[in-house]
Amino acid sequence: MWTPCLYFSHLYFILFFIVGYISTLATTFLFLLQMIFKLTHLNVEQWMVVLKLSFPVILIDEVLKFVARNYVDSKFSNILFTSTETEYINI
Repeated sequence: MWTPCLYFSHLYFILFFIVGYISTLATTFLFLLQMIFKLTHLNVEQWMVVLKLSFPVILIDEVLKFVARNYVDSKFSNILFTSTETEYINI
């Protein structure tokens, strides 16, 4: 019987995380990949634009997490459904 847990275990998650991290670092630091992806350096003014555009998104996300933690029905807030079977993990 095929179960998703066998194919997506913690080992695969860690492996794919490492592959993604290494590919991000390679794209950032290797000159050939910088040329392929057309990466450029940002000056201070451009970084300020990035921060100004990112701040509202982070603020909204944190407010939503606060609301979810404090105002969601307590009957469902401490249960995480892990599969289609009746496996539950209490948080």
